[in-house]
Amino acid sequence: MASKNRIEAGRRNGLLAKGKKSEESRQKCAMNSVRHGLTAQAVVLSNESKEDFEALRKTYYARYQPADEVECDLVDDMVSARWRIRRAVSLERVTIDIRQDRAR
Repeated sequence: MASKNRIEAGRRNGLLAKGKKSEESRQKCAMNSVRHGLTAQAVVLSNESKEDFEALRKTYYARYQPADEVECDLVDDMVSARWRIRRAVSLERVTIDIRQDRAR
């Protein structure tokens, strides 16, 4: 656990930061370390379509018609899992294409 002095020093140093402070900039910076996105906290990455994700989500909600918060959570988990599976399949396809091009 961080000491009180360390926490205060961190806050003082944070005030010295000169970077952009808009919400958009913070979200962009939060994605800096993302490599493939298979374990990302954000379900939809910045290079993916939020509209496509929402369309998938609406399809699942229409199909399963969750009745309470628990069922909504389960449907959301299914949508997130399906989205990540699609991402993994896409990454696999691109990786194979690149390796085949290099082998030629």
